Amino acid sequence: MSHEHHSDQALNLLKSLLQTGKHSDFVITCGNDTYNVHKSIVCSQSDFFDGASRFGKEREDGIVDLPEDETEIVKYMIQYMYEQDYYAANADFISPIPLRFRAESVGGPNPNLDQQQLQRYLDQFDWRSAANRDAIDANPHNLSTTVPPDWSTDLFPTGKLEDSISPAGSDILAPHAKVYAIADKYNVKCLKQAAVEKFKTTLDEFFTGIEFYEAVTIVYTTTPHTDIVLRDIVAQRTADEKGRYAMYPLLDHHLQELPDLAYRVLRCQYPKHSSELA
Repeated sequence: MSHEHHSDQALNLLKSLLQTGKHSDFVITCGNDTYNVHKSIVCSQSDFFDGASRFGKEREDGIVDLPEDETEIVKYMIQYMYEQDYYAANADFISPIPLRFRAESVGGPNPNLDQQQLQRYLDQFDWRSAANRDAIDANPHNLSTTVPPDWSTDLFPTGKLEDSISPAGSDILAPHAKVYAIADKYNVKCLKQAAVEKFKTTLDEFFTGIEFYEAVTIVYTTTPHTDIVLRDIVAQRTADEKGRYAMYPLLDHHLQELPDLAYRVLRCQYPKHSSELA
């Protein structure tokens, strides 16, 4: 019998323990979810749960409640403890996501439309749609600069070339940022590393639209400022964005709202001086 087969058997046994709650000696609750877990599995991977199982009210009741956490993210954390992996709901979502355009009825190209804005908009279109690139005319005279309200949000002060509202299935980056944050909170070290790898892999294929900046906000508001792993990853991607598309409203807004992001973007742009400061 192969080593791989033995590993699969062991994994299935652990999954079965979580699913059935057999031999459970501790309980974790979050919202309406209840997990009948095992101290030998959970507490060996988390200092927080180890302490909760040995001291105070949680030890007496045999239960710990996580009222401040998202149920979905807690589910991923516990899934990882038993399977050494977690599976975000939309991780495998692949589908064409068409955008609709309207032709300009009168007049020439919008004077506010510059080539970097246009390039970013077309790059977004490429990421969101499986349609042939030839199906649109990149000439600003013919490209609609207004997106129907149900596909857009007013992020551009001019009302032109907006980032589209997140379609179903596109929220695949933020969960990894949230998993990283909860792994830090409960000191599940291996889960933090897994979340980093999934975040980086997803980011490589991800357009930096609304969904990306939602994840950026999560990274910079839910992790300690001393924990710079994800912060530096998104800062480098943001710096690349600024170099490619210049300053666009969505980027400008987040640089103002998140000073540490702005600082780290500058460090990415001037690495020589950053190393002297380190």
